Amino acid sequence: MLTETAERPNHSPLLKGIAGRLESQYGDHFTRDTLEHYVNDSYERLAAESRIVTHVPAFVERFARQRLRALTKLAGRIENHPPEVLFVCERNDASAQVAAALFTAGAGDRAHAQAAGEMPEPHLLADAVAALHERGIDLDDRPPVLLTEEIEQAADVVVTLDAHDDVPIVDDTRFYAWRTAPNHAEGLAGYRAWLDDLADRVRQLVAEVVPPNPRRRFDRELDALGARVETGAAAVLDAVTNVLAAPTGAAGRPGVDDVTRAAHRDVEAASVELITRQQPVADDLRRIIVLNRTSEHLASLGDSVGRIRRLLTDDAITDDPAVVAGLDRMAATVTAMTRRAVEAAVGVGHDRAPAVAALGRDLEEQYATVFDALVGARADDSSRPLLVAARVARELQRIGEHAVGIAEQAWYRATGERDLPAPEADGDAQASGS
Repeated sequence: MLTETAERPNHSPLLKGIAGRLESQYGDHFTRDTLEHYVNDSYERLAAESRIVTHVPAFVERFARQRLRALTKLAGRIENHPPEVLFVCERNDASAQVAAALFTAGAGDRAHAQAAGEMPEPHLLADAVAALHERGIDLDDRPPVLLTEEIEQAADVVVTLDAHDDVPIVDDTRFYAWRTAPNHAEGLAGYRAWLDDLADRVRQLVAEVVPPNPRRRFDRELDALGARVETGAAAVLDAVTNVLAAPTGAAGRPGVDDVTRAAHRDVEAASVELITRQQPVADDLRRIIVLNRTSEHLASLGDSVGRIRRLLTDDAITDDPAVVAGLDRMAATVTAMTRRAVEAAVGVGHDRAPAVAALGRDLEEQYATVFDALVGARADDSSRPLLVAARVARELQRIGEHAVGIAEQAWYRATGERDLPAPEADGDAQASGS
């Protein structure tokens, strides 16, 4: 049962309520009797300090929660727990709370910081609270807390702040003794100057004891993956523009197919590593899938550009006017499709994606026209130049298909919808040379 005495107000209902709330968090680790014992013991320890006895109801829940968390860690019931950092000052009326708040602001959820003192005061010093509030950090939820053995022992890092370095050093605990204190005589100005020094110390401590944020690393690597795909997209667009505009002049240019295939292998390998190391949330996973599929389309598109470059460099193509005019129209269309698809893929605007599909329909009609022209070509034209023209037309058609695939991935990334909508009437989109 929770203790109540004749000399104190009847806090038993309040303490039972605290035990009930703690049971929802720690009920899997401790029995109700154990929880009530720690609530009761925390109450007794705080009440024993005459300076804070009137504030016991406000402090006891936080105090008991800190002790239970420490016991849970000591018992090995918290797996992969972040580092526990304990800031200690004797009166626990400013320095430790301010340091813990600064530490939490810098470390986030990568570490757990708390403050405690051997003889805690009933209130935090107003100037310390005001100086920290100016930095956008409030101390409303950090009242003075009594230092206990289990809180000390559960800490991975202990920092004392008022030249008292007699806190017990536990095995595997890192210990720091900071001799820093505000100039109380200077009022708020003194606390501001002290806070500058303390903030520098805390920043260094965060860098020393807190593991890197895996989410930030994941985001950086995901952005780098996107940058690789964008680089490949730029190379493909450059190759399409140059090869199809001046095929014979492109003979000495590096093969874009080799570049895009190598880039796709890198994207695939990096994606597997990202997914293996951290289970992505749905949006991240969708982005990784889109980047991989876009990279694959870019690689296949690069293959087609490379084959066209080699065909037009190594072989003669028919000079039949109808065939040549049809191929020129197809080249202009796939250039426009690739440009719009790449713009959509690199984030210039996913609204460009539907127009790619519209141009794709134009391309299919143009391919049919070229096929008809090949069938009706002059009888005295040799078969090899006609065959080269047919192969070029097929590769142009493939480029268009992959441009649509890239546009579909950009649309899916932005909207979650897999199918491109029918584009609105757009004279520029319908012009194959746009």
